[in-house]
Formats: sequence, C-alpha cells, structure tokens
Amino acid sequence: MKHDVYLYLKVFGLAVDENGKKDYAGARICIGRSDRDIPYSELTAKTTDFAKELLVKMLPVEGIKASDLTVITPEEYARNYGDVDDAENPVL
Repeated sequence: MKHDVYLYLKVFGLAVDENGKKDYAGARICIGRSDRDIPYSELTAKTTDFAKELLVKMLPVEGIKASDLTVITPEEYARNYGDVDDAENPVL
C-alpha cells in the first residue's frame, strides 16, 4: 500500500516576529508517495541544493530562496511548529 512521503523544513521569511522582522516558520511538504519505508535520514541526505530550488517553486510565497530552507526532523517540527499526527513516527 502506498503512503505519503513528507519532508519537514524550517523556512526563513515565511513568518515575522513580534517586531515585524522576518523569522522562521515550519513547513511540512508531501513530496510523493511510496510503497516502501524510506528512512528519513536517507531522504534528507538526498535533499540537495537543486532539490531545495524545486521546493522553493512549490511554496506559494514570493521572495523565498533555497538558502532560506533548512531540513529538520519530524520531531523538531512537532516541537517548534506544532504537532502533526505522524510527526513522532512518520510513515515515510
């Protein structure tokens, strides 16, 4: 059975702080479907600068650059940006 594969990011400039300055926000992006379990470390190891350029095109926000994206773990995403059902044990 196929399941969604997610990449978790923190994105600079996607939010603003209390002083109106750009800040980080979390993003959880479904990058496809797979019928096998993919270790998250394997997935993140393959997230190159080119892949980040493609992800920037997927984000519906102008002014975000690939260098503004930082790949994070599902646990870090849940801790800093809110819980998701599968953040602790993602089905990848």
